[in-house]
Amino acid sequence: MPNYTFNELRVICEKKGGEKEINKFYNENFTKSVLDFSKQVPVSSSVNPMDINEEQNRIWGVKWNVSEDNCDVKKDGKILKVDFCTAWREPNKWIETVFPRYDKLRFVLRYQHECSHLCEYIYYKNGECQDYNVIHKDIKSIRPLF
Repeated sequence: MPNYTFNELRVICEKKGGEKEINKFYNENFTKSVLDFSKQVPVSSSVNPMDINEEQNRIWGVKWNVSEDNCDVKKDGKILKVDFCTAWREPNKWIETVFPRYDKLRFVLRYQHECSHLCEYIYYKNGECQDYNVIHKDIKSIRPLF
């Protein structure tokens, strides 16, 4: 049984045509309203099925994809809000691969490990990581991102 990481992803586009950019990100990264790491960072078909979790961990930073039971998505104009759980950690490798592809969007991923009182966040803007930090509070006690 894994320790879960609770992730709050916010994707924002304040520029003209922002909804179109948000929809593009959504269409390229979601399957049936669930965030799907494999859409942009697929596991090679040559990977031995016995090694698939290890390969996913290498390319996504987590062993398993997001499940339907652990993903809540809300689109509100130029903001996409996605709350999801991952096992053991945040999907850092997926983030490093995917977020830079969308230089017109801002990304804020705030996450907390199940057994921790620390909340961490990653902030991307203009396709580059702007900040990566630790907040010394419980994720539920911090004001909402938006």
